[in-house]
Amino acid sequence: MKRRDFLKLSASCAASATVVGCNSDSASPLLPPISPDTGLPGEVSRLSACIGNCFQTCPLRVYTRDGVITRIESEASGIKGFVDKWDADSASHEIRPCLRGRALKQKVYSADRLKYPMKRVGPRGSEQFIRISWDEAIAEVSARLQHTIDTYGAQSVYLPVATGDYDYQVDGMYAAMRFLHQVTKTKIPFEPIPGFQMEIEASGYMMYHDSYSAAQMQTAANSTFGFADMWGSGNSLLDMKNGTDLMICFGYNPMESRMGGAGSGYDYTNLKRQYGFKSIYIEPRFTDTMVVCDDQWVPIKPGTDAALAEAIAYVWIAEQHEQALDLEFLRSKVFGYDAETATASTPAVSAEESYKGHILGLADNQPKTPEWAEAITGIAADTIRDLADQIAAANKPFFVQGWGIQRQVNGENAARSLFMLPILLGKIGQSGTNFCSQPGAKTYAKPVVMGMETDSLGSSIGSITIGGTEYTIPGYMWLEGIQQPLNSRDHGLRQMLGFEQGYPKEHPLTLKNPIKFIFANACGTVLNQTPDINRTLDILNQAEDLFILSIDHMFGPSAKVADIILPCITNLENSDIVTNKLDHDSGMMSYSYIFEQAIAPMHEAKSTWEICRLLAVAMNVEAGFTELKTQQEWVQWCFEKFANKLPGVFEPGASYESLKGQLPARKLAEENPNFTALRQFREDTSGKVKLGTPSGKIEAYSLKILAREKLEALDMSEVSYLPKYIAAQEGAEDTELAREFPLQLIGFHAKSRVHSTHANYPWLQEANEQTAWLNPLDANRLGVANGRKIRLLSPRGGQMEISARVTPRVMPGVVAMGQGAWYTPNAQGVDTGGNINVLTSRKASPLARGIPANSARVRLELA
Repeated sequence: MKRRDFLKLSASCAASATVVGCNSDSASPLLPPISPDTGLPGEVSRLSACIGNCFQTCPLRVYTRDGVITRIESEASGIKGFVDKWDADSASHEIRPCLRGRALKQKVYSADRLKYPMKRVGPRGSEQFIRISWDEAIAEVSARLQHTIDTYGAQSVYLPVATGDYDYQVDGMYAAMRFLHQVTKTKIPFEPIPGFQMEIEASGYMMYHDSYSAAQMQTAANSTFGFADMWGSGNSLLDMKNGTDLMICFGYNPMESRMGGAGSGYDYTNLKRQYGFKSIYIEPRFTDTMVVCDDQWVPIKPGTDAALAEAIAYVWIAEQHEQALDLEFLRSKVFGYDAETATASTPAVSAEESYKGHILGLADNQPKTPEWAEAITGIAADTIRDLADQIAAANKPFFVQGWGIQRQVNGENAARSLFMLPILLGKIGQSGTNFCSQPGAKTYAKPVVMGMETDSLGSSIGSITIGGTEYTIPGYMWLEGIQQPLNSRDHGLRQMLGFEQGYPKEHPLTLKNPIKFIFANACGTVLNQTPDINRTLDILNQAEDLFILSIDHMFGPSAKVADIILPCITNLENSDIVTNKLDHDSGMMSYSYIFEQAIAPMHEAKSTWEICRLLAVAMNVEAGFTELKTQQEWVQWCFEKFANKLPGVFEPGASYESLKGQLPARKLAEENPNFTALRQFREDTSGKVKLGTPSGKIEAYSLKILAREKLEALDMSEVSYLPKYIAAQEGAEDTELAREFPLQLIGFHAKSRVHSTHANYPWLQEANEQTAWLNPLDANRLGVANGRKIRLLSPRGGQMEISARVTPRVMPGVVAMGQGAWYTPNAQGVDTGGNINVLTSRKASPLARGIPANSARVRLELA
């Protein structure tokens, strides 16, 4: 058996057993090993949920005896007659949890579990805490919050990106948002039409308007298509059943990141098995998704995808004389492919300034040939031409781009460059195709914020319809916000009504004070998930009058930098409503259910909602926070006012009590609104259907970026109106730095955790060891044997000791490791936990000001 065949067989077996629970082709009912009526004496089962940041929110069948968890199974465990059969035309298969959900017993009973309130008495990160009472904790937190509001203003209170409790609809961060609104709410003058003035209510605390996950993707999609959502996601995977004949994946890896039975990984493998389309994967690492579903792997140097896209475009434009292109689509629906004449609303674009002119090298005398790209990407010119031919020959190519591509310096340009491939072919808004973003579908998730529902997190920020936050910042810029008052010119500060657009570069909209209070709920971004951990710790320890509240389940790295830690209950001790979020990398099903409390709250832990209620009492806003409802009454309200009205999900007349603890109600996902907009735009022949760009068209030459350049301090050596490759600091072409730090470093989503959540479970650590992947050619040159302890060093002085995994599944010149491992420094400050952010750079991307974690270089030494 060839090594490649062995790898495919091994990973396929592992995926079937532990990742997605691949279905049988038979229609036999589930027969679990132990069912409730024949199980252990005294055993009780309840339906709970896996809450986190993979957005699948898989239902869990939790078995307990005498109030102690004995095991966790899938939703239909013990339910005779349930038929588990995947079908592209029905939403009926079982939503099986992956290994992370099945291991949640180790979350509840973890040695790292927070048991009672604690107060820091040493430096941040020192682990020096003392136990305090709940009364002391609530009194101190409320006093410090009031002090911050009175001294610095509500804008100095910040709710950061946090995903440990993301999937609740009432509890978690949504309870925090509701509480902070009550203590900071303000009125903003608003003139919706000239001469008519009014005031709208807003939250005075500050939040973020994008994510750590996809800030550059959102900016790229907004700059190209005018999409206003947080994710810039595209067509549903389910639409691939409608004739997709080629899937082109840039850094797309759902079999490690979204493994559950309702996840994109499970649906993708079934779609590929049933419809037989070819898949091409272009990325530096041979992932588990490729092992199961690969047809062709094209290794590429990290951060060079834009150069590959340009070379493919050159083949189509110059070598094949535009024969593969949809020229009519480009002329009528795309601004800036070729020269443009000025109109009343758009500027002229010369041939040299156009996308076509750039590809041909009219301005810089460098045609973007495959030979030019070979030197940058490491992909042979003949392979690039073959890729161009395969893609052009496809009738319905489905382009997908994982978020690792954009999570780098100049990530916006990389994402925009990949968008151009389907744009050039006119494969936009057509069934069975995608515009090279993450897959998505219409979401019905409606968290309760300020007593109203909202379309998932992205629409709950800065929205006047729900009393959103007056000021928002890029989610990654919070650390800069601790050091200085942020402004619209340098840091991306926004005002909810767009007032920042009226401030010129010389006098930008500026906050009055730095961030002084951080309300961190199940939050890893205050340390563990933020690049350059050493610098982050220094800034946090040097900040004056800064207070960090951590509400968390675990005594993890990020909690250890807090001033006060409050223990919150886990999802298995809670009850809420789940409606899965489908607006990015979604599966084929839309579903909703009310999950039960599987066990009583442990130790002194409380729900975030109850913690916020206690703080509301202390700050005299309890009536506004609760509106005379308990947490469970809010869950019931959420169901009755919204979830029960989901079209085609719940049976008519279904009640909260009758559905609590029952299997999820489900249906096939609906079309993503972004894809709907592109479809309607494409089909329109009147010219009346416009996109949300300044030209109303798809913009190869971005007028949005042109407008931003007039208001913001953009480094135009890193920013382009055109989607093109720009060499990045610590990237593949940083030859000066490569002399001392010759290896590129990239991170990926480890299957044993979701960011830092689940990272401390012994079962998962054993099943998926944290290692640094190294190609055998590099290992032989450096004298590294498989399993050998090595030391990785960054240009910023960060150091890590970790075991090497020598494998041909990563290309030469690249070190790869799963992100999210817990930062664990030894006495010398060397991380021994395998946290990639000890080595990554703090430098933000130029447009979105997003996380650049995949632009990093390291040196390897033997430990």
